[in-house]
Amino acid sequence: MPEAQIKEPVFSRRISLGNILTGVGLVSAIAAGWFGMQASIAATEAELGDIKDEMLRLDGGQRAVIARVRSNEIAIIRQDERWNQISQFMARIEGSIERINQQIQQSQRSDR
Repeated sequence: MPEAQIKEPVFSRRISLGNILTGVGLVSAIAAGWFGMQASIAATEAELGDIKDEMLRLDGGQRAVIARVRSNEIAIIRQDERWNQISQFMARIEGSIERINQQIQQSQRSDR
């Protein structure tokens, strides 16, 4: 069998309607992609702006919560200190009452 000879492709240097339509389609596709990308970028920027605003709002709320928590912690510490002072005062009163009772018992013994 004889081998088939492969011919090299031949390109015509003329501009045809197919070349023009291909070029117009390519330019149209590029333009559509460009404008679509610009719209997507603008939407993303708007969404990022909304996210930033929300983050700032939440940050302010978080700072308010932290301030309230600190205020509550300080109030609890003050209450604990007051409780300790009351406990110490009550212990002194109990000690005084005990001494008074002992003095009463001693005076009753000496009166007999």
